[in-house]
Amino acid sequence: MAIKHDPDSSPGQKLLRVYQVLFSEDKCHYQSELSKQLNCSAQTIMRLANEIEQSIPSCFLTGLDNGR
Repeated sequence: MAIKHDPDSSPGQKLLRVYQVLFSEDKCHYQSELSKQLNCSAQTIMRLANEIEQSIPSCFLTGLDNGR
């Protein structure tokens, strides 16, 4: 099993932090930047973004922007 970037953070705490960052600023957020900012893996960001998108599809947009 891989070593966690932030072993003291629960999945729920990570989800709330990602949600707060995504919806507190009206700008595009990129996976690599979010993973650095929130101290978690890019895979975790994708998993959490998917959970948010499934819960609130009308408020969330995923995609590529110049390969990002």
